[in-house]
Amino acid sequence: MRDLVFVVVCVGIKRVLNLTVAMVIKILTAFLLVMLNHSGFVLPENLSINYPGNNVSIRGVVEIRGTVISDSFSSAAVYFSYSNSTSENWFLISRIDQPVENGLIARWDTTTITDGEYKLKLVLTKTDGSDEEVIISPLFVRNYTAEPTVAATPTVVVTEENLTSAPTSGNPLIYATQLPRNPASTSEQDLSKAVFWGVGFCILILTGLFLYGFFNGRNRLL
Repeated sequence: MRDLVFVVVCVGIKRVLNLTVAMVIKILTAFLLVMLNHSGFVLPENLSINYPGNNVSIRGVVEIRGTVISDSFSSAAVYFSYSNSTSENWFLISRIDQPVENGLIARWDTTTITDGEYKLKLVLTKTDGSDEEVIISPLFVRNYTAEPTVAATPTVVVTEENLTSAPTSGNPLIYATQLPRNPASTSEQDLSKAVFWGVGFCILILTGLFLYGFFNGRNRLL
């Protein structure tokens, strides 16, 4: 009797593993997509230049770092242009063949151009032919010119006399109010719930398929 039970269990497990692996993967994937979509989760897409930033002075060979990620990524490129130019002429620095997350996206040799005010542009080209871009401006190339000096701000000493003689009238202070929560954003709690329900649904599917294979194999043997 024990041998018969062992054979039935082995047959059921084998059938479940052979016939339902692909099915379970498809069901789990579809279920997770539905749950994530219901919770407002947006597939990752990010386009940014982390360095250099606006109003930064640069010299020599500059490592341009940033992020270019998209599910429909086709290609990307980094360009520079003169900030004060009336025409929109962009010059290629480097092309990007694969997504980059918070890493090196280009090296820019600024010694080959004159000192002055410039701007950078990162362009993402998607598989559907559309483009997205982000621009950093202005940037100051300072290979052969000195940094502009900034006058020091005078220090004001606050005394009791100044406080008592200061006028009480004037514009009141205005404090920024907190922005409302974005309804399209996804919190960690929502994402955890989606993953929890997805794993639970997968376990339920596997249990049902195992029981089906077990009883089906048992009926055949009997």
